[in-house]
Amino acid sequence: MTLAFTILGLLFILAGIGCGVRAYRNTLAEHDPNPLWPWASQQVARVRGVVVRITRWIRPRQSNVVYAKAGGAFGGLTAHATGYRAGLQISPDLSLEEQIRLLIGRIADAEEATRRESERHRKELQDIRAEIGAHTERLTRADEDIKQPALALSLGTARLQIAGLILVGVGTVFMAVPALLGP
Repeated sequence: MTLAFTILGLLFILAGIGCGVRAYRNTLAEHDPNPLWPWASQQVARVRGVVVRITRWIRPRQSNVVYAKAGGAFGGLTAHATGYRAGLQISPDLSLEEQIRLLIGRIADAEEATRRESERHRKELQDIRAEIGAHTERLTRADEDIKQPALALSLGTARLQIAGLILVGVGTVFMAVPALLGP
């Protein structure tokens, strides 16, 4: 009977130690970029390098040939392409009233063009603000999506550590029972 309690206590202690080691590895993997056993990691990386070299040596070579066509283009901006509409020259032969009327017409055209451009820019600005708002909302959701697994991992690690401590405690109690009961 004493041997059964001792073996049962030892099993609980080993299970608790296993939980503690697993929780430690999870915490270490979450917070520390360095490997748990650097020497073993170096040896694994070395073997991977050898395997990659062998597979590159065995695999047939592939050549990447890129054919490109070259060409040239030329162009220029016209007054219409830049958004400026050139009017007819004001003839000096016209009367002063006609010249003023033509100038007022050109000023009205320029004001209308400015108003249209201002409205177009206002709409573009609204679209950009809406897009920025959508990106902000998407990034906020992504942050929340990252926070939830990290919190779950932290809580899972803490639960695993608590379970390990409980198992070690139960194992210690089971191992103490035979000593208390006597030979």
